[in-house]
Amino acid sequence: MAKITEGYMPFMGHETYYRIVGEHKDNGKAPLLCLHGGPGSTHNYFEVLDNVADDDQRMIVMYDQIGCGNSYLDGHPELWKKETWMSELIALRQHLGLDEYMARYCDLWLGEDAPDCCKRPKKRGDEAYVVGWGSNEFVPSGSLRDFEYIDRLGEITVPSLIMSGISDLCSPLIAKTMHDGIKGSEWILWERARHTCYVDRHDDYCVELIRWMNEHD
Repeated sequence: MAKITEGYMPFMGHETYYRIVGEHKDNGKAPLLCLHGGPGSTHNYFEVLDNVADDDQRMIVMYDQIGCGNSYLDGHPELWKKETWMSELIALRQHLGLDEYMARYCDLWLGEDAPDCCKRPKKRGDEAYVVGWGSNEFVPSGSLRDFEYIDRLGEITVPSLIMSGISDLCSPLIAKTMHDGIKGSEWILWERARHTCYVDRHDDYCVELIRWMNEHD
C-alpha cells in the first residue's frame, strides 16, 4: 500500500488540511490533485482512489477546503467566495511543490544545453503581471480582463505568421482561431514544443521564420 502523508498548510491565518497518497516520482507522471464538491463537502470520498497511487505509480493529493472537514472554520462569512477557494488551491500547489503547469506548457527548458540567455538571472515584473492580468493564468482579473480582439482579427491585413507548439499555453484551438480570423495568415504547429517553441524547436523555427520573412519582404 502506498505511503499516506497528512498535514496542514497555513492559509489566511487558518489551516488547510491535505492528504497525500504515494510519492512524486521522476516517471513523467503528474500528481492527481482532487477538488471536492461543495462548497462545504470534504475530501473523504476521494479516498476510494487510493489504489490509483499503486496501480499507476502516481501521487494522489486531496484536501479539505477551508471551512469544512479537517479544515473546519465558521464565523467568517467574508471568506466564503470564489477568490478564497481559488487562492487556497494555488497556495496548496505551491506549498506542496505541485506548480508544474507553467513548466509543462510555457517556461523555457533550463537543462544544461539551454542557451545562456535563457539561464541568465532576471528581475520579473510580478507587479505588472498581477495588476495587468491577475493572480494566475486562468483568472483574468486585472486591467486586461475585458480585453477581447477575436471579432477584430479580420482588420489585420498585413502578412501574418503564427507559430505555436502542441503543448503550448497558446493551445492549438487559440492558434487556429487566430489563423482563421486573419485572412491569408500562415500557421505552423510544432510537435515537441511548448509556448517557447522558438527555443524548443530552435533550428526548425529559424528556418521557417527566415523563409517567411523573405517571402514577404
